[in-house]
Amino acid sequence: MYQYCLLHIDSLSVSIMLALYAGLRSSEICALKVKDINLGEGYIEIDKKVQRNVNRQNDDSKTIFHIIDLSWPEKRQVVLQPFLIDYLKCYIQNDYSEVYLLTRTLRIPVKRTYQNKVKVLGKQLGFEFGYLTLRNTCKNNCINNNVDIKTLLNTFGMSKIEINIDNTYYKEMDYQRKQMNKIQPNI
Repeated sequence: MYQYCLLHIDSLSVSIMLALYAGLRSSEICALKVKDINLGEGYIEIDKKVQRNVNRQNDDSKTIFHIIDLSWPEKRQVVLQPFLIDYLKCYIQNDYSEVYLLTRTLRIPVKRTYQNKVKVLGKQLGFEFGYLTLRNTCKNNCINNNVDIKTLLNTFGMSKIEINIDNTYYKEMDYQRKQMNKIQPNI
């Protein structure tokens, strides 16, 4: 996926990179304006999301997109890795700060459009994925690389984390012993 995005610096690839390496939700990505990205300091200000509403008046339904303000813990600053800063610099260049990141206009990006584009891309690449899979992959990468739990919670806009395993989970006793031996008493 990373190689694909490097070769295709466009709005779809940017949205994929932000979900995969910054852990952003698709609704948050669609609400991003260029001004929300501080490339100099290396972070994104997440304070809004896109919400879709169907307005039904006079037997005529019309879809309306709203920008909704977020509150803690979803409202946050997400730190960007250096490679992602460089990637975004290539995409943004000199865009006006008030435009939406994905459309590069004042028009709100349509979340479903990007979800469908990701689905089509997945079929072209030979595997299925969506924004939730990308976000969960980012979470797994953070956990596998021992990212501090409070940093993890802040990055993903969560106040708590719950991990579930099913009854088919089983690891050898030696593996479990090795994992538990990581815990040492404070001397």
